[in-house]
Amino acid sequence: MQNHTISEACKLLGVSRSTINRMRGDGRLKAIRSETHPKGRVLITGESLARFAKARAKEFGKEAA
Repeated sequence: MQNHTISEACKLLGVSRSTINRMRGDGRLKAIRSETHPKGRVLITGESLARFAKARAKEFGKEAA
């Protein structure tokens, strides 16, 4: 599964950068450092985004794929 930048994660989940960072801090999203980016860009794992989206859909009574 593809990893995403914080900006991409914001767009996918419809939340702000500070919300993504808060979710990283409390463990709802898993972040890794890019090994290919010179400054070690932070990426949000696709697995954690999918898990969160699925849980959020379930919370609102919608079936997630």
